[in-house]
Amino acid sequence: MRRNKILKNIKIEKIWYGGVWISTFSNGKKIIVKWGVLPESVVDCRVLKNKKDYIECQLLKYVRLPKWLEIIDKTNLCSHNMILEYFWKKWCDVGCWWCKWQIIPYEKQLEFKFEVFKDSFRYIWDNVKDKIENILPSPEIFGYRNKVEFSFWYCNKKEMSEDNSQMITDDELFLSSIGFHRQGRWDQVVDVNQCFLISKKANEIYRYLKNFLKKFWLPNYNQKTHEWVYRHLVIRQGFNTSQFLVNLVIATENNLAKKYKTEIQNLKKTIKDDQFIQRNISTFIITYNNGLADVVKWKDIQIEILQWNGYIFEKLNIQWEDLTFRISPFSFFQTNTLGAQKLFWQAVDYIKAFRSKNGYDYIFDLYCWTWTIWIALLKLGIWKNLIGVELIEEAIRDARINAELNGLKSRSYFVSGKAEKIIFWDENIKSKLERIWLIVVDPPRDGLHKKVVEFLINLKKKYKYDLLYISCNPVTLARDTKMFLDSGLFELKVLRPVDMFPHTHHIENIAFFN
Repeated sequence: MRRNKILKNIKIEKIWYGGVWISTFSNGKKIIVKWGVLPESVVDCRVLKNKKDYIECQLLKYVRLPKWLEIIDKTNLCSHNMILEYFWKKWCDVGCWWCKWQIIPYEKQLEFKFEVFKDSFRYIWDNVKDKIENILPSPEIFGYRNKVEFSFWYCNKKEMSEDNSQMITDDELFLSSIGFHRQGRWDQVVDVNQCFLISKKANEIYRYLKNFLKKFWLPNYNQKTHEWVYRHLVIRQGFNTSQFLVNLVIATENNLAKKYKTEIQNLKKTIKDDQFIQRNISTFIITYNNGLADVVKWKDIQIEILQWNGYIFEKLNIQWEDLTFRISPFSFFQTNTLGAQKLFWQAVDYIKAFRSKNGYDYIFDLYCWTWTIWIALLKLGIWKNLIGVELIEEAIRDARINAELNGLKSRSYFVSGKAEKIIFWDENIKSKLERIWLIVVDPPRDGLHKKVVEFLINLKKKYKYDLLYISCNPVTLARDTKMFLDSGLFELKVLRPVDMFPHTHHIENIAFFN
């Protein structure tokens, strides 16, 4: 089938992980439609790629909408929602990429996510079907995010404005967009004044800073030429402490940015003196990122603290035990605070219900980040000691601080590096392996490294331990579960998806093995 061929009246049948909706030809070949498609609809689409097993397509128009769409009150949805923009303006040109599922009723979102979760295990379905529990919903479906990153967008006066009706003026060169990246574009941003996924207070702070920063006439960073100043604005919120951290990311070392040294100094002074910032923002940080990549690399950045001490605190209650965490500008913390509380509460319940032996000595956490369930398990007295492994040194520093904040410093040992390497050469870990009765893994989206899986299987041959697997990707969880079960050494006790990210396709997951 040739590229750009138009396929008509394609019925969207189901969803795969990653927000990919599919249909099927009579010969069994799959049609994959990404981004803005609605389930249970009929569409026309254009062929982008023709592969052996599937055809990748781009949505052109809806022929028939799903019946459940009629019950949605569109007036209460974000005006930048990509699907709504498809009907009202130019699809994929002005739509925000973030919460594509906002137009889907939440009950339907949970239904679709549960089907995605189950479908991820289709290759080992007979081995897991009796262990799956229903999806755990998020406590809040709007205003739940405790972290948001806005991007600045540079546009020159030759570029058209968003509605294509007027040119960008010279003055607007310095007042270009700040918001979220457009769907499918790394170099353009949808200018937004609010986001439905963060709290009212976070939106208030964002709108104030958006107008505040424009007053200094500092140009937005140009990702194509790597010039100018403003790059990102990050807001982090402590939901249970009412504290806010703001991190303004700027570039200062390129030739054009150097012209604005005086303006940058004036900006910093005004931030320190501003009454709204002093009243509403707990700590304000400027990060100097002069690297070419948008992703932060520690060798490329410097941090300057303008207000307070550069971090905030958050509290979680798990199994009626209050836990305290310090959150730094770049430290990992589950994005949904109340959802994380629910996730780890459920995980502790599973450990209590399914653990194979009482009186555990050591927990071994292979991806401990700055925190994880280990703090709850130690503080609740379920285990005595922790060994924590984490690649990012900054995260290890925060983990040590969080252990101390919760009175667990003397019971915790941390080491920084790749889990698949440290587990073989660290003598402290080797000497304690026979005393480890629970291993916790919460890996990145790619799942467990093959060497880590091999290590866990070989360790299971020698020592009896339980395994708690928390995952943000059901596909890689299913892959790793198959390897554990194929070894004949692990018994799966429970599988459960958890919705931590309403209005998106992402799913958190819990698995427990004896």
